[in-house]
Amino acid sequence: MEEKYRNALTEISEIIKYSDDETKESISEEFLEFVENNKSRTYKSKITADKPLEEQEILYETRVVLAEMYRDFWATDEEKRVITQRMKLYEKIELEKEMPKVTINEDMFGTKGKKDNQNLAKIEEKNGIFYKIINLIKKLLKGGN
Repeated sequence: MEEKYRNALTEISEIIKYSDDETKESISEEFLEFVENNKSRTYKSKITADKPLEEQEILYETRVVLAEMYRDFWATDEEKRVITQRMKLYEKIELEKEMPKVTINEDMFGTKGKKDNQNLAKIEEKNGIFYKIINLIKKLLKGGN
């Protein structure tokens, strides 16, 4: 697991520690064990009991985990539905941002080079004939060698 997520779980552990009993009891034992087993042992959380959570500096990843905790443990069925829809929308938007942009151009299938080569051959052919005619006229004007 990446260190930033371990750090977030350390902050989650602190938040749970300072939560009221009703909030703690609504969290599954499996989740609590997961947090305790996977949190960082070296990260020093800045979470304190003397300020509301909204006023504290917490990691972005901690906010994400809190949102998932809210959805899984405290939200009503209607709130769960709305949260799930929004999360799917955000995931879709993020995936679209990461997808490479594809620009369709003439050379996408290798046709531009073929057209250019064909056109160049025609021009060279025409130029060849043109130059032959000019050279023939020059010869005639010079005295016919």
